[in-house]
Amino acid sequence: MTSHSRRLLRGPDNSFLLTTKPFLKPSRHPHEFELVLKSIEPPFSSKVDEELDYLAKTFGFLEPFGKQNSAGLVFKELASPGIFSRESGMQGMLSSTELSKRLGMSRGAVINQLNNLQRSGLIVKRGRLYGIRSRSMLRTVEELQADVEKVFEKAKKVAKQIDKETGLEI
Repeated sequence: MTSHSRRLLRGPDNSFLLTTKPFLKPSRHPHEFELVLKSIEPPFSSKVDEELDYLAKTFGFLEPFGKQNSAGLVFKELASPGIFSRESGMQGMLSSTELSKRLGMSRGAVINQLNNLQRSGLIVKRGRLYGIRSRSMLRTVEELQADVEKVFEKAKKVAKQIDKETGLEI
């Protein structure tokens, strides 16, 4: 039996790490996730590639120049218009093998990043295919927001109980 921790940590780069479970395999339980949030400026242009970079950076998956950008690249590939569009014959889903070929990465490295992205709640796995969590990027972000709000609601209930038990009630 593993213990589940709930922590919110702020990093020196304005990032927040919200985790509700230890670093394990991706959970099949939608209420368990890990998400890094970084407060950064949105792009000034309305170019899809720059906007995808912004989302990847906001969710902690696109590192500054010179660092490994594997998760950001996998996310951007799954979210790219050719894959993500409704008109696409691929239905927005790709296998780890197809992703590794497209990105020129080893399949093992791709699977590792897919696991990280699944754990964050940004992508889902259906059978052997991976894709963005929802049929639109806006809906994906809204669902992540709802997940975070649920975590805070649970944390507030526990905090209220602690205040009651310790006499710190407001």
